[in-house]
Amino acid sequence: SSGLDEVGHLDSVRCCCWSNDGSHAITGGQDALIIIWDATTGTPLRELEGHTTYILSLACAGNVLVSGSTDCTIRVWDFATGELKNTILYHSKNVESVQFLAGSDSRVLTGSLDQTIRIIDIKTGL
Repeated sequence: SSGLDEVGHLDSVRCCCWSNDGSHAITGGQDALIIIWDATTGTPLRELEGHTTYILSLACAGNVLVSGSTDCTIRVWDFATGELKNTILYHSKNVESVQFLAGSDSRVLTGSLDQTIRIIDIKTGL
């Protein structure tokens, strides 16, 4: 969206991560927004919208960003363009944690308040 300003999030920041090359900081908040920041200047560059409630977890691998939320979904984003590539619903409660498996940009480990973990291929959704 084009409504970025220096303030950034409209509510508490719940999670953050770095881009792989360290040039961007990525934050997720209670405002259901993900913001990509220039790590050198602190300027917000892009706002990603798609989750309907709090964002609790973020992970980045290459040009892929994954987010987990209290809306029970895992969302897959193209980091370079901000495009939402996939929405995956496997958990029945909050997705508290997302993490790429070592050396992979498609397999993600997720943890949820539903007392399960899952390994998901974000390209196929399985």
